[in-house]
Amino acid sequence: MSRPTEIRISISESKGPHMGSVVRDVDENGVEFEYQTIGTATACPGCGKVPLNGSLITKIFGTWWHDRCGAKHLRQMGADQAWLALGMQLERNPNRFTHAETKAIVRNLLKIAHAKSLLGDEPDPADDEIDVGLRQILGGS
Repeated sequence: MSRPTEIRISISESKGPHMGSVVRDVDENGVEFEYQTIGTATACPGCGKVPLNGSLITKIFGTWWHDRCGAKHLRQMGADQAWLALGMQLERNPNRFTHAETKAIVRNLLKIAHAKSLLGDEPDPADDEIDVGLRQILGGS
């Protein structure tokens, strides 16, 4: 029996919270004015702290986490959800994963898709022709 493939999550370096900036503009009457934009500081859902400049972060389902908080979150969620999150990371940054990691992620996503297809979640008959053609090839009908 082969040893399970270890999967590393995709890691980026945080640029830190963005400070607001002063914008100078001219209104429709030619009068100059300025305003200050609001900075952004999204807190990590795991620890509630804002990642500082240079912190290692990972994106899970559209939200940035500290790398360790994200890894912990992936270990605690359901297996299917974790594989879907890794699949999203693979799609976003395929070069950050090794060949073996890519194969493991795709293999598990295919298992999820296969299990879902066995549950009878067939699309409506009005769905696109590609799906109808695929069902004819797979089902022989």
